[in-house]
Amino acid sequence: MNYGQTEIKFQADWRAYGTGQKRRSRSNQKAGNRTGRTFSSSAGKKETELQEKVKQIMMVIPNIIDSSVPIGKDDSENVEIEKFGEPVVPDFEIPYHSEIMENLHGLDLDSARKVAGNGFYYLMGDVARLHSAVIAYARDFMIDRGFTYCVPPFMIRSNQRRYRRNELCGNGCNDV
Repeated sequence: MNYGQTEIKFQADWRAYGTGQKRRSRSNQKAGNRTGRTFSSSAGKKETELQEKVKQIMMVIPNIIDSSVPIGKDDSENVEIEKFGEPVVPDFEIPYHSEIMENLHGLDLDSARKVAGNGFYYLMGDVARLHSAVIAYARDFMIDRGFTYCVPPFMIRSNQRRYRRNELCGNGCNDV
């Protein structure tokens, strides 16, 4: 007798214990076992459906703020918890990053506006090279720490909300 048959016999004996009923016959045990399998497979399907529904609902719920966090009308009511040193205020006006890039002839807003709309820009010349160098450094930094480099597609079908890691990058892709 293998483990599965022993388990079935034990379950049947335990159900009958104290009820005055006799243990079910072997044919009844098998029929009951088949019914149990059907029930557990339908319960498994239902569980999978419910888990997916819970995930979808959770994606809509925002992060819950800890009860110790004071709630104010805007950032002026933020509470400072810890401060290190004094902030340095330079004696000159700090330019925006877009001004710096324009002065280096590394930004083309007008052409990008025609192609993509407001809020986008072309990086040009040395600024574009600096951008690529920072990305290459970050990529190599992560690869050196065991991550697998992965370039995902730029276009995604509109009905796709998220990909599983292995579908996106293939086996062995780490979260980057």
